[in-house]
Amino acid sequence: MKTLYTLVVAFVVVVLGYLLITTYLRNDAQGSGQVPDTTITADFVSDSGGSIHVVFDTTADSALLTGAGFDRVTLLRAISGSGARYENTDLGLVLWNKGNDVTLTDDDTVVFSGTIKGSGDAMQGAGVDTTDPESGATFRYPETLGTLYINTVDWPPSVRVESEPFSCTNIGIENVPTGKTEHRTINGRDYCVTTEGEGAAGSVYTQYAYAAPINDMVVYLTFSTRAVQCLNYDEPQQSECAAERAAFDVDSIADGIFTTITLP
Repeated sequence: MKTLYTLVVAFVVVVLGYLLITTYLRNDAQGSGQVPDTTITADFVSDSGGSIHVVFDTTADSALLTGAGFDRVTLLRAISGSGARYENTDLGLVLWNKGNDVTLTDDDTVVFSGTIKGSGDAMQGAGVDTTDPESGATFRYPETLGTLYINTVDWPPSVRVESEPFSCTNIGIENVPTGKTEHRTINGRDYCVTTEGEGAAGSVYTQYAYAAPINDMVVYLTFSTRAVQCLNYDEPQQSECAAERAAFDVDSIADGIFTTITLP
């Protein structure tokens, strides 16, 4: 009888402990105010120079359109055989999105067709010229990454210049606080690259620091990106997101910026 009593008491303690823990975690999550970020903002440009701005919301299955004569018009996701189709039946608008390309029709008439801004080689004569306010270094950077599911956070990059010998030690892991540092050779140039990744609210944030010698100095280029979790999406966006992630070449972007750096 005593054994049965002990088992009952232990069972009650376990149940109460479980309820207290789950209640705490639920309240903690609610109190943090942190909700999954399931929106993607993209600017698309046409060959003729036109542009539209679209905010895709994967939770609401909607797209908020600005441009091509429309201001903050909401279109809802519709069934489609290929790509993503968004409609506003009241206005007769249909927005087709496949990969980096979009087409907007108004009553079956194409009013805009373009690709995400920056999807070409942004450093070939394009890009934005700037001067870092701290180091005084001038450089050119692409206005966007040319990606739909990966966006910039700290942008434009910052440039720091140090009078020190260039060296690099391979150490660490990317998803720990100290990050991962490794030597990389990109287009024949030596870099010491540190990456630090952190997952938060449905996205992965990655901080990058590229260091390389220029004119007997060591130049540090730093910036951050946000990549949404591809599993947030249904097909075909999930596969498109994964393919974009696999093809994303951040080394080439950093190296392209480095080739334009001029020290004061």
